Amino acid sequence: MDGHLIRFDKKSRFCFVDIESFNLCLSLAFNRPWQIGLIEYSGDSIQRTKDVIINWPIVNGLTCSEGAAKINHYNQFTVARDGVSPEEGFAFLDDYLTNCEYIVGHNLFGFDLYLIKDLYRMFGKPWQHLVPKILDTKAIASGVKMGVPFDPAKESITMYQYRMGNTRVKGIKTALSTLAKEYGIQMDETRLHEAQYDLFINIQVWNKLKFLIEL
Repeated sequence: MDGHLIRFDKKSRFCFVDIESFNLCLSLAFNRPWQIGLIEYSGDSIQRTKDVIINWPIVNGLTCSEGAAKINHYNQFTVARDGVSPEEGFAFLDDYLTNCEYIVGHNLFGFDLYLIKDLYRMFGKPWQHLVPKILDTKAIASGVKMGVPFDPAKESITMYQYRMGNTRVKGIKTALSTLAKEYGIQMDETRLHEAQYDLFINIQVWNKLKFLIEL
């Protein structure tokens, strides 16, 4: 039975994804993802990476908030110089997310998935097939810290993660930086919220976390 656990899977492609956006709104009506970090990981090694910077046309004055820019390192000059069109950015995202067996992120169910879903809708493509692939390290870490095991006889892995991600217990902290410190992962806190850097940290978090719970 153990051989079927995800921790032993060396053949599947794990797509690690992280989105940095103009603000914390969960809808493209008032927000835009300007940086999408993508890493394909398989067999304990990185297979390919893509740092997507999207240069959005200004609509209704929508731009990165000053507060968000300080946190996620948004720079209009860099975006204008290195950014691609929304169509091209979405094509990269869709390629990685479609051509993998698992999608791994930190707080995917609580944030990134909302913007990913809206991007798929914007470009007229279905998104529902992505959900069963998701492994949310924030939600899974919550389950581990609360001592709640995953029981496939009772619920799907998706429902388990939604349940854990929406259960609040005083004193339980699952920020990426917190988990990294607890798992002995070295990090430069000034680089947190750089999409690619967050992914490198989250890969290490996942490689620790997957041995703490049976999935």
